[in-house]
Amino acid sequence: MSRILVAIWSPIWAVLRAIGHLARAVALFVARLTWPILRPIGHATAAPFVAGWQKWLVVGAKDPIPWRYALRRTYHGFLRHRTVDAGAALAFFSTLAIFPGALSVVSAVALGQSDGDAVDDILNIARLGIGQSAADALRPPLISLLSLSVPGVSLGVGLFLTLWSLSGYASAFGRALNMIYGVQEGRRFAKFRLEMLLLSAVMMVLFAAIAAILLITPSIAEAIGAQFRFGGLLVLLWNYLKWPVLVGIVVLTIALLYYFSPNVKHPRVRWVSYGALFAIGGWALATVGFAIYVTTFSNYDRVYGFLGGAVVVLVYAFISNFVLVLGGELDSQIIRVRYLQSGVEAEGLIPLPLRDSKRNLALARHQSLDLVDGRTMRLKAVRLYGEPTLDEHGQPHIRPRFQTMSGSARPGLSDEDDRAGQ
Repeated sequence: MSRILVAIWSPIWAVLRAIGHLARAVALFVARLTWPILRPIGHATAAPFVAGWQKWLVVGAKDPIPWRYALRRTYHGFLRHRTVDAGAALAFFSTLAIFPGALSVVSAVALGQSDGDAVDDILNIARLGIGQSAADALRPPLISLLSLSVPGVSLGVGLFLTLWSLSGYASAFGRALNMIYGVQEGRRFAKFRLEMLLLSAVMMVLFAAIAAILLITPSIAEAIGAQFRFGGLLVLLWNYLKWPVLVGIVVLTIALLYYFSPNVKHPRVRWVSYGALFAIGGWALATVGFAIYVTTFSNYDRVYGFLGGAVVVLVYAFISNFVLVLGGELDSQIIRVRYLQSGVEAEGLIPLPLRDSKRNLALARHQSLDLVDGRTMRLKAVRLYGEPTLDEHGQPHIRPRFQTMSGSARPGLSDEDDRAGQ
């Protein structure tokens, strides 16, 4: 029971701490603005006020983050670590999880509602993120999914396929963060896949909670309110309170991805980090901007025809994953800054311990064997044909297979023997 309470309280406490840091930063900004106003009043009058501000600001505060350096390193990491490519790869894996995820949601909703109501509820939620046209394009495949005769079986199949697809997504996300931290994946395939399956199972539970909050809880709130005769008030309160709950679930999901997917061991789970806040804020702005663009300026349906909805979903998945990877890049640079402020050498690699290195040792042995075989092949060619020569473009001359330095067709035969053999 205590572990459950700790798991529930930790994200809440992290959010409260983040709010406290934000309030402290705002207070420092206000103090800097008010000091020129208070200075003419007199030092004796203004000193207690300023001392009180400084005492409250200093309590519990760490060394300030040099944001200029952190943001510059984030930009340079964005250029070096192929963040765009990582976002595209993650968009592919997340797109693979859309169909089984939709199958699971539709089957679960269809167990308690009629087909038409289930499709309408899902499309109403989809319109909030991807716009009217893209959501309408999803209606035919959703209706096709609902045509399955046994929704219970389709729910089980959808959950299994969703779990496997999400594990592939988590693995790709871990590889992207490994590139950011400058490490190789050291966990064996079985161990790594098992960890990603467990992480995907937790993510599925969180996504199911989001779907339940958006699809089911309004009806539950109305039913409870009607039973106790305060339905309107309860529904109104829930319509406002559900959004902080949804934000908390999203923060928890991102924190789990940032902590468990890479092959680096953080000192603790950072429930609310600057990278996670940047990812959530950037994702929200990108969602609003992309929805406005799709509904106002774009012509995806005219250009791509019946594939317009799929293209919209793919582009939206790329934008979302790009922001997530960029948030991980920002987190890594803030960790680097904290090490540097502590006097630890972190200008190059971030000195975080690895979760596992067994796979790295096996890969190192394979690479050493490949190098030895390649060196043996090269030295054998040098003994037979001599040192290679370069042409005018700096490229080595590629000799025929049996051509020697003397011009004979086969090693060990003279030119006359070679002509006689011909």
